[in-house]
Amino acid sequence: MEKSILIVGGTGVISFAIVQEAIKQGISVTCINRGQTKNQKLDDNVEVIKADYRDRKLMEEKLRNRHFGAVLDVLCYKKEDIDYSITLFRTHCDQYL
Repeated sequence: MEKSILIVGGTGVISFAIVQEAIKQGISVTCINRGQTKNQKLDDNVEVIKADYRDRKLMEEKLRNRHFGAVLDVLCYKKEDIDYSITLFRTHCDQYL
């Protein structure tokens, strides 16, 4: 079974390091971001879902029939963020971080 992770973000200091380590570990990486960063360039092996993940309807469409071993949400800062993310990702992963 292929190991996979979905990272919300992926180009910030911490999340970019996680992406790089996951790739080294042989984990399939998908990132959701707006594709607007100038700081970090994701590896060509990383699938990018280019979207504002706060757009619920778009995200439900993009995640339809997708499942990941884990979702790592590095853009989660407030209780409302957690509530939104858990509801959005609950059927698309085995673990949510």
